[in-house]
Amino acid sequence: MEDVDDDNNETKPRLMSVAVADRSLLKLPLSESKICRGGREVGGVDVLKESKFDKTWEIIDIPTASSNYRRSRTVIEVSGRSMHEIARIIFASNKARSIHAVYEGTTVKCKTSSYLKFMIRLLYPAKNVDLILVDVRRVSGCALAFRDEHHAIIQAISPDENTPQQFSMMKSFADLESMDIPDIPMEEDIIERNLEISIANLDSKMYDTRIIALQDLLLTTGPESKETSSQACKLILDKYKKILEHVVIDIMKRVENTGINDDDSEEYQRSLTLSILGNLLSFENNSPTLDLLMQKTHCTGTLIESLVWYVYMAPKYPWNACLAAKCLRLLAPDYSTQQAYVEVDSSLKFAKCYGNVSYDLLEKEANEALLVLGV
Repeated sequence: MEDVDDDNNETKPRLMSVAVADRSLLKLPLSESKICRGGREVGGVDVLKESKFDKTWEIIDIPTASSNYRRSRTVIEVSGRSMHEIARIIFASNKARSIHAVYEGTTVKCKTSSYLKFMIRLLYPAKNVDLILVDVRRVSGCALAFRDEHHAIIQAISPDENTPQQFSMMKSFADLESMDIPDIPMEEDIIERNLEISIANLDSKMYDTRIIALQDLLLTTGPESKETSSQACKLILDKYKKILEHVVIDIMKRVENTGINDDDSEEYQRSLTLSILGNLLSFENNSPTLDLLMQKTHCTGTLIESLVWYVYMAPKYPWNACLAAKCLRLLAPDYSTQQAYVEVDSSLKFAKCYGNVSYDLLEKEANEALLVLGV
């Protein structure tokens, strides 16, 4: 581990761009899928063979801090527990909190569904082998979200410790969120203007502009926004179909990085479009409007194929796999071929297996989808 201060260990901002999708993707037949029959191969890679399911955090030995080791403010001192016990507790905590974690020796690299990245490392202090240092450092993402994760680790490995004072105010915010605040309905013309602005911004060449538009659409269509979601979803499906078209095309672009340290700008963009699709599917799940629209654009088969791909990529992108599993559950009535059904079934069983080992939320989403399919 580099001896650097955690405040300076931030990833630097990057200018990103995303190529415009080829609209011919909407007409690709399911038989041209890169996913082989039986659902084992994704993009030429045998997922079941390539994926390593970490069943625990295996540690042989931990190093002693060097003389030039710079201790951060977020280091946790633990006494009375072995390194193996601490490692098991942290693994279980990551699994329960559905954190994407890659375990490498005495270090674990973590990424949350909000795309906060942080690292955990175990080591002995230079002068006291009776203590174990759990060095937790933020790499990138929201500092407040990191505070929550750091607190969760403290509570997991030091259950008898008193809650640190800096977290005592969090209860008041939680109480505020639980208050019964009446919904204030929003006029339809305001929502329409907002959707029109979103359509314009979705075509922007600037990554940040597109992301802000998608974030706004996600908030507007989300079930938690009771004053806007119903009207916004109806307007998108009836009048502003270009938004749905953009969402579907973006999902079918897919994204594949090589590791947890890669820039995840496009992965995050896919998470937004998958979430928006889930909101729209939830709203119109019992209505033929969305089904007819999907059939008209000839994209249902290819969309299902892409969702299956995201589910199979769970070891790399578990949060997007969760969102894709939810969409597959809501799209279940649109499976027009036995071939598509087999691939969906196989991918969901794979995701359930992986989630059972490493990512609780994925197991839950995959299991709910399998129940809808009657498997």
